[in-house]
Amino acid sequence: MAEAALCWCGVIAVGRCTDCGRAFCTSHQAAENQAIGWHSPPSWVLLPMCIDCRARQRAQADQAQRAAVVAQQAVRAARADAARLFVEAMLAAGSPGISS
Repeated sequence: MAEAALCWCGVIAVGRCTDCGRAFCTSHQAAENQAIGWHSPPSWVLLPMCIDCRARQRAQADQAQRAAVVAQQAVRAARADAARLFVEAMLAAGSPGISS
């Protein structure tokens, strides 16, 4: 008879993490809420990974999203600076129809 794998907490495992390969029990299996809309009840989907790897994945995704927001803010600031410099140059050149 084959020996059952144990989770790191000592409970019999129900699967292995697809990311790190560790065995996990039902308490340490990652799950995600897949609710379709505000009116639908929560629908939890079990993922084939441990909660530690899922937490690491989410943290990496959050960090990437924050970096994208910072980059987008930098682009907006650069565009605003360019527009301001253009208007200042037009004012300095005495362009008609532009007043300060």
